[in-house]
Amino acid sequence: MAARTAVVLGCVAAIGMIGGTVFGVAAALLSDWRGTLIRRAAEMFIVVPTLVVALTAAALFGLNPVTAGAALGLAGIGPYTLFAHGLARRLLAEPFVRAARALGVAGPGLVLRHILPNMAPVLFAHIGANAGLAVTAYAALAFLGLGADPSRPDWGAMLFEYRMFIFDHPLLMVWPGLAIAVVAATLNATFDAD
Repeated sequence: MAARTAVVLGCVAAIGMIGGTVFGVAAALLSDWRGTLIRRAAEMFIVVPTLVVALTAAALFGLNPVTAGAALGLAGIGPYTLFAHGLARRLLAEPFVRAARALGVAGPGLVLRHILPNMAPVLFAHIGANAGLAVTAYAALAFLGLGADPSRPDWGAMLFEYRMFIFDHPLLMVWPGLAIAVVAATLNATFDAD
């Protein structure tokens, strides 16, 4: 069960964070109509509900943790893009970046030497804050039947399966719910910047 959650978190982090960072930094560097277009596309990703993306992905690619993780990651591209755009814009205004630009550093050199290393701590803290949300979102998708094969154990699927026994055997729902909460809290604490 935890391995499936790790697969989902890996997909969410890879697609959402890496894709969002690339698009966000590109939008910050391209201050013309192309940067505006990237930001507007990111805002459109925010408007589409995660459940709609997950339903579409499940219909196209079937029920498995990778599909659920990809759906959650695609839904996360918009917020990560806008977050990375704001960070990159702030860093582009810093004196050390302006000095590097004055010395002729541009493009990939500027991004790899000055922008990304200074964005990384804040991005990882943001990932930690969103990792707990990804765990609960995957549990919600599994609860709805969009996580993995229903014959395989999954925390969200267990909550769905045992919901009818809540008054007779409440511990059947407590343990999967507690596991979800512990994993979410642990991820938040692990990536916390403070």
